[in-house]
Amino acid sequence: MRNIVVLTGAGISQESGLHTFRDGDGVWSRYDIAEVCTPAAFRRDPLLVNGFYNDRRAEVMRAAPNAAHHALARLERAARDG
Repeated sequence: MRNIVVLTGAGISQESGLHTFRDGDGVWSRYDIAEVCTPAAFRRDPLLVNGFYNDRRAEVMRAAPNAAHHALARLERAARDG
């Protein structure tokens, strides 16, 4: 078995319908990271923070793998099967 490492960014899933974080229309253009992604934010407004993460989960559930995901899966199988 060979080991491989693949480094990607959020953009790999953009084709699947997932928003990136830093693009002009990305997640951080709609949210202040300090208001939704810190323990202090959760203490201040747990409904907002939970809503933020629920939106991310719903977005992922609507998405489907794209060609890049399938290529990575093939690469993983090839590395595993030797």
